[in-house]
Amino acid sequence: MIIRTDSLSSGSVSSKDGISINNTKENLQDSKTNSNSISNVSTAANTINSEEIDNSNKIENIKAQIDDGNYDIDIKKTSERMAQDLLV
Repeated sequence: MIIRTDSLSSGSVSSKDGISINNTKENLQDSKTNSNSISNVSTAANTINSEEIDNSNKIENIKAQIDDGNYDIDIKKTSERMAQDLLV
C-alpha cells in the first residue's frame, strides 16, 4: 500500500488503491486512548503475576509449616468465615 502524504493538511490520506484514512483529532484521540488502555492492561497483568508469585510463596510457607507440625489453625477466625460464607 502506498500512502500519499500530499493531502495531510486536509485531514485525510488516500492510499494508492483509493482507501481513504481520516486523520482527524478524534481518530488521533482514539489511538491515544487505545494506547493508554493497552498500557493499563499490561500493568494489570504484571500486578497479577506478582500477586501469583506472592501467593505461591505463602502456599509454600504453609505447606512447610504443616509438614513440620507447626501450622496453627485459628478456629474462631475459620468458623466465623465459614458462617459468613453460609449466609451469602
